[in-house]
Amino acid sequence: MKPQVAGAAEGSAAHSQTDQARDNAGAAAQQLISGQQVQARMHEAVHWTGTVETVAVPLGVVWIREDGLGERKLLDLREYQEMPFMDSKISVLADIDMDGTYVNLVVTGHLTETNQQGLHPLIRQARALAPHESIRADPRGAENVEDNAVESLRWAIDHEHDTGPAAGSVDILLPDEESSQDDLDSGATLATGAVA
Repeated sequence: MKPQVAGAAEGSAAHSQTDQARDNAGAAAQQLISGQQVQARMHEAVHWTGTVETVAVPLGVVWIREDGLGERKLLDLREYQEMPFMDSKISVLADIDMDGTYVNLVVTGHLTETNQQGLHPLIRQARALAPHESIRADPRGAENVEDNAVESLRWAIDHEHDTGPAAGSVDILLPDEESSQDDLDSGATLATGAVA
């Protein structure tokens, strides 16, 4: 009889743990809303970053649209920890020379692959103001700059995709710890967008 009692107790404990995990997952799901950008983590490692589409609170699961390929992922909140992503907004200050010799677009906040598109119309306007002069996008003061954001912005500039044509160049200023001393003094290197 004792082994049976022990087995029953173990089964009850396992069932209780399962219920607790389900309750925790449901509570986590209640914190999520459609349209929220999140990171899905397991053991502190980020597995997915995307936007919440559907939340099933009773099941403790969530559908997200993955950044990048745009695939839909079903995540079990008993396995993944869903963390709201950093506020993915940018602010842009336009420093415009009155003689039209340069336009600097100073970017702060979190520059991502998605919100870098907000710079496109500003670059287009800058090209109209100074079509033959220096235009610089300067995110050195941003709290976070995604590599994909810089690559996407550079591609848009190179291909004049929604950024307007111009005879001059558009440079992206980037912090670079391996720069020469002169670059370190200015705290930047240039990622130049060539314009045909």
